[in-house]
Amino acid sequence: MLAQELPGASACTFNLHLLTCQLYLQCVERGITHELFELWVERLIGEFKQRVKYRTRSEPEKTMVGDDLVRRALQGWRLQYPDVFTWQERSGQATLRAGASSSSSAAGEVLGAALKVTADTWGEALQQRLRRTLQHNIADVELRQLWLDNWQQLGVGVYREALLPGGDYVTSTAFTRARSRDGSFVMVPFTGPHNDGVKSYAARVRNYVQLTLPPAVQLQQEEQPPVLLFAVCDVLPYLQPCDDVDICGYDSIILFGRDKGSRAATFADLDYPVLLSNVECPLFRQEYMGQDGCTWWAFVPVQFKTGGKRH
Repeated sequence: MLAQELPGASACTFNLHLLTCQLYLQCVERGITHELFELWVERLIGEFKQRVKYRTRSEPEKTMVGDDLVRRALQGWRLQYPDVFTWQERSGQATLRAGASSSSSAAGEVLGAALKVTADTWGEALQQRLRRTLQHNIADVELRQLWLDNWQQLGVGVYREALLPGGDYVTSTAFTRARSRDGSFVMVPFTGPHNDGVKSYAARVRNYVQLTLPPAVQLQQEEQPPVLLFAVCDVLPYLQPCDDVDICGYDSIILFGRDKGSRAATFADLDYPVLLSNVECPLFRQEYMGQDGCTWWAFVPVQFKTGGKRH
C-alpha cells in the first residue's frame, strides 16, 4: 500500500513502514526517543539494511527471512554443540592464548600507578573478606597456607584500572578521567543472600588490589608464586535476567539494577572481593526511566572491543 502511494518507492517498504508506523506509535506511547534512549526502531532498521546490503533488491523479504532462519539454525547448533566455534572465534581464542602466555596475563593485569594504601582500601574488614576469598579459590593447600602465613608481610598495591585475562579493559570508581563509557561495571559470580547457588551478578568495581609475597619467601620457592589480583566490588541485588531468545539471543544476558541514590541503598553487598581471573566480563550500562518513575539500569555484556588499552 505504501509503495503504491509514494511515487518512486521501491518494493522494499519495511523501513518506511517502521518509520511511519512503529516509530510514530513509539513516540506517542513513550515520548521523544532521544530523551529515553529508546532506539530499537533505528537499530532494527539498521539490522535489516545490513542483511540485504549488496544482495538482492527485488525480493528483500526473502533474503531477510532466509538470513534469519540460518541465524536461528546456527544458534540452535551452538546450544547443542557448545564446543563448535566460528572461524573468527577460533582465531580470536588463539590470539588470546598467545597473549596470555605469562602467569600475570593469565590472571589479569593491573594498570597505571598505584594509589596510596589507606585504612579505607586496606581495612581489617576488607582483609578478612580477602582471606576468605583466598581460602575458597586457591585449591593448592600448601600455596594457600603460604599466603596466609605471610599475610602481615604481604606487599599491597591499590589500582584504578586493569585488564581482565581475556584482554578486556576495565576501570573502577577510583578512575576519575573522562571516558566515553563507564568501564567500572562488570559481571561477577556471586552467591546471593538466599544461598541459591552461584549466579552472574552486576557489580561496580571500587578499586583493584594486588598482593605479592615478600621477596625472601619467593626466593625459597622453586616456582615463584603468582601475584594475587582482586577486584573489590559493590554488588547489585539480583534481578532475573532477560531469557527471551528472540530479544536477547541464545548467548546473551541482560541484568538489571535500580539507582536508589546512595551507594548503600543501591547495592546489596559492599566491598566484595573477587579474584580478577574470576571476573566474567565488562558490562555496558544503559539508564532508563521505569514505569515506577525511578531510574533503572540495564546491563549487557561488552562483546566487542573499541579503542583503549588491551593486549
